[in-house]
Amino acid sequence: MFAVAFVVGGVVGWVVSGSPFGALGLGVAAFVGVVAVQYVLGTKSVREAKIAVPVDLAAPTPTRLTPDAYGALPLASRNAVVVRLVAQASGRSIDHVAELLPDLMGYTMVQTEAKLRAAQSLMQSSSSARIDRAAAAAVCTGEVKLAARASLPTSDRTRAVVEPNMGAVVDEATMTKATLTARLPRIDRSVAELIDDAVNGRANLAFVVGTIRGVGEFHAKGMAKIR
Repeated sequence: MFAVAFVVGGVVGWVVSGSPFGALGLGVAAFVGVVAVQYVLGTKSVREAKIAVPVDLAAPTPTRLTPDAYGALPLASRNAVVVRLVAQASGRSIDHVAELLPDLMGYTMVQTEAKLRAAQSLMQSSSSARIDRAAAAAVCTGEVKLAARASLPTSDRTRAVVEPNMGAVVDEATMTKATLTARLPRIDRSVAELIDDAVNGRANLAFVVGTIRGVGEFHAKGMAKIR
């Protein structure tokens, strides 16, 4: 991107000024402009991601981590549970995982190269031998339940439009199935398959949790648009 900006700026500068100095000046200006824009967008993206993914490391993990116990926790406490499980599976520190959590969950739209490398390294370091499978399954099941509830029709009018199209009563069970069967084209996996991957060490738990939330948000936005 930076090289392209420099070259394009240089070409425009040459056309406008007809001199190598003009080409160089505009090329540098274009390069600096792209750097500045990326910095602003990156800073904004990081700030928004941290707001969307709060973490309360002071909140304890429930002694008996069931889907319902997990789902009853505030968002920041649920994220803390995810951080601890990812730290355990990857062998990294809790603070390190907490810092990268928005990136791991896919909430950071613009990442620095260093952050991207750190997130990829952490994802690759997970060991199936260190994964708490029961806890990971409880987290994923709890997130699916929350996503299904969040995407239920918000009014009788919405329900009257949606149910004939779906050919079924739109309740929590229906939206749970819709969440689990949702496929992600870029990786050609369904949510149910991703959950199996997370439980068995083939996918990072934070990434799967972020995906489940994203599917729930997509369904909820779709319901909200129906009037």
